[in-house]
Amino acid sequence: MKYRMVIVIASVALITSICVYLRADESPQAGAAQSAGAWQNNATSVWVVQNYASIAKDPEAMGIAAVEASEDLVRDQTPEAQTEYFNKMLFNAKSHAVQRAIRMKLAQLYQSANRTSDAMDQLQVLITDSQ
Repeated sequence: MKYRMVIVIASVALITSICVYLRADESPQAGAAQSAGAWQNNATSVWVVQNYASIAKDPEAMGIAAVEASEDLVRDQTPEAQTEYFNKMLFNAKSHAVQRAIRMKLAQLYQSANRTSDAMDQLQVLITDSQ
């Protein structure tokens, strides 16, 4: 399933960069600066696709990326709902790397909610974790 998503994203990025490049030549004012910009957009798109593909091949890296994406999704919820969500995910996460990423998010959430003791508990686990 996630490989299909990578293929779709890669295809869209490639098509977009090609369209940007082709559109730069259609404009009567298109000059070297626009062509350079199109090449830069193309290079950036290729870099994004390559890096996303390498992340998708690594389950731990993809899990950490999902933690980051989850933060954006729960941003509009209450601080209690956010910490509840990440605590649930911490319990369900199998990867130690993903658990550490979740603990870091929890420490940040606790700190922003003035729950210093809870934030310190999460950081202590991160500091003393030897795996």
